[in-house]
Amino acid sequence: MYNSPSLQSLPVEIFYRILDHIDGETILLSFRKVCKKFKAITNTYNRYELDFSSMSKTDFDFACRAIRPEDVISLTLSNGDHTPDQINQFFSLFTIDRLIRLRSLTLLHVYNKNTDELQTILNQILTVCTLTSFSIQSKYGDKMQLQPLLSSIITQSTLRRLDFGI
Repeated sequence: MYNSPSLQSLPVEIFYRILDHIDGETILLSFRKVCKKFKAITNTYNRYELDFSSMSKTDFDFACRAIRPEDVISLTLSNGDHTPDQINQFFSLFTIDRLIRLRSLTLLHVYNKNTDELQTILNQILTVCTLTSFSIQSKYGDKMQLQPLLSSIITQSTLRRLDFGI
């Protein structure tokens, strides 16, 4: 009797290659929920590119419970109207020293009132990871208040891309 091949019989490495082309939100909120095997695959996948900037609070909370920060290579966080204080929420859930593979960090809608907290977060991030890309966008800002924040980033030898917008 011939057993026809199924999707579940594929090696995990093939799934990892597929996941490399799917956004983190889809992996965590859809793919992961298909079956036990897919959940196990997402638990061991270690190249998450997460963009939380348009994610609902409920989905954000779920995603934060589902991921291991050491598996995140790219992270976008936002303090926008639909995602208030998301940056601090994320960093209150995870100790920064666990973001060991983080290469790209994007912070959106940063407000001056958060610059001291951000400076602390960024100083800690820079001690544990090697960012190649950093982006910060602020709707309301005084460039002078954000200057100390950027000076620590600019000195990184691994940094290849810096976006700064006010």
